[in-house]
Amino acid sequence: MYDCIVRLEMLEEEMNARVCREMQRRADYERVVEEEGTNLEIERENEKAAAQFNDFLAATRTSLRLLAQNYENFVKVFLLHLASHSDMSLQLLSSRLDFNEHYKRRDSRLTAPLTYQHRRREISETTETFC
Repeated sequence: MYDCIVRLEMLEEEMNARVCREMQRRADYERVVEEEGTNLEIERENEKAAAQFNDFLAATRTSLRLLAQNYENFVKVFLLHLASHSDMSLQLLSSRLDFNEHYKRRDSRLTAPLTYQHRRREISETTETFC
C-alpha cells in the first residue's frame, strides 16, 4: 500500500511540473503571437506541444486509474486479513479503518468474516487442533 502512496506522490509531482510548464508555454505562445504575430511554423509547434500535453494527460489518467485500483485491492486484502483474524481487536480495527463501509460495499467477502458461520467454523477449527 505504501508503494502505491509513493507512486501517487510521484505522479502528482510530475503532473504539477508538466502543468506548470504547459501554462508557461501557453503564456509564451500568447505573448509571441501578440508581439510578433503568427506563422505556419509557430502554429505547428503550438499544435504539436498541445497534442503532446494531451497525450501526457491521457497517460496520466490511465496511470491514476491503475494506481487507484491497485491501492483499493491492497486495502481490501488488508481489511480482509484483519477482519478474519482471531484477535477481536484486529477485527475491530478492520471495522474502524473501513468506518463508512466503502470497501465492504465493493467486496462482499469483507462482511463474511464477522458472520456467525465464520466464527463457528473458526472455533471448530481451533477445537480440532487441540484434540
